[in-house]
Amino acid sequence: MRKKFIELDNLQLKFSKKTILNNVSTHFNAGELTVILGPNGTGKSSLLKIITGELTSENRNTTISYFEQDAASWQPEHIAKHLGVLPQSSNLTFNFKVEDVVLLGGIALSASDSEIKAIAAENMQLTEVSSLVGRLYPTLSGGEKQRVHLARVLTQLAQSGDKKVLLLDEPTAALDLSHQHSTLALAKKMAKAGAAVIIVMHDLNLAAQYADRLLMLNQGAIVADGTPWQVLTEENIAAVYQWQVTIIAHPQHQYPLVLS
Repeated sequence: MRKKFIELDNLQLKFSKKTILNNVSTHFNAGELTVILGPNGTGKSSLLKIITGELTSENRNTTISYFEQDAASWQPEHIAKHLGVLPQSSNLTFNFKVEDVVLLGGIALSASDSEIKAIAAENMQLTEVSSLVGRLYPTLSGGEKQRVHLARVLTQLAQSGDKKVLLLDEPTAALDLSHQHSTLALAKKMAKAGAAVIIVMHDLNLAAQYADRLLMLNQGAIVADGTPWQVLTEENIAAVYQWQVTIIAHPQHQYPLVLS
């Protein structure tokens, strides 16, 4: 049985008078890539932000645990070694070189400068940004910036041991086709190695191809939770997205293919 690396109970969140999350309870397992799906404004990114502490649940009965310990018991510098977050976008505007941005991920590591540089170099190779090492960060394209930050997050997690959670908020939105697949393949590899990988995504077909588990949100609630074949049904998609689709099996890989 897989270990529950993240456990959430009774999450409640409102903005103004709109309910974003309505007493949501769920968990995320080690060795599993989970994709969170749902229409715009249905609470996907907010769920990630509550996990990381950027937002706070409004329910007094909310409980959040990391690796079977209450989230409040973790010191920020300690949990930072185990919980890596790639947001939708970054506000970084300084003229840092690419390598310097990636090295920011090594701040909390217990290692020498040369060791951290070696870790950063390895992660830049994994995210295919080694060729950009001398470039100034503001000159990069949106997709290049996203891959640089992914290398930074992987560097941050270099000493996570067997307790690793990777949270990615729409990581493929700015990427071209090949980098969409290479990024998700890397995330899948990390899940197979034992990490809990949690991804917010809009592309249903990419989600179907790479996810072990899909979590579908609508109007602040979980409406479907299971394998791609269990969640991506014509009925679920029509109810949640208000759009008629046809589901077929991919001719080579047999995951559900959504045709609109």
